[in-house]
Amino acid sequence: MIKEKIVKSYLDANLNVIGVTNKIPSEGSWKKWQTKMRTTQDIQGEGLGIITGAISGNLEVLDIDLKYDNTATLYSRLKQKIQKVDSNLIKKLVIIRTPSRGYHWLYRCADGIEGNQKLAMRSAT
Repeated sequence: MIKEKIVKSYLDANLNVIGVTNKIPSEGSWKKWQTKMRTTQDIQGEGLGIITGAISGNLEVLDIDLKYDNTATLYSRLKQKIQKVDSNLIKKLVIIRTPSRGYHWLYRCADGIEGNQKLAMRSAT
C-alpha cells in the first residue's frame, strides 16, 4: 500500500500521480487525471505513476530503456554527448532508476509540451 506521506510529497511538488500495480493503473484509466488533480485519499495500488503534462506543471520525461543495450555503454555514451553540448544540463534533471534498470529523466518545460514521441530505437541484436 502506498504511504500517504509519499503521495502528499508528490502532490505538494505539483505532480499529479496515479496508483499503479505492475505498471497498470489501479484506479482505471489515467486519462481523466490529465486534467484533474488528485488528493491523497484517491490513490490506491502498490506503486505510483506520475502523470506528465500540463497537470504536473508541464512535466516531460525521457524514458531511457537499456534492456537491449548489449554493450552496457549506451547510457554513459548518451550522457557524454549531452555533456559536450551543455555541461550543466544533466545536473538540472531529476533522474530516477527504473525497475527494469533503465532511467527516467524528468524536467519541466517553460513552453508548451508535446505528446509521446520515439526519439530513437533499434532492434535487439
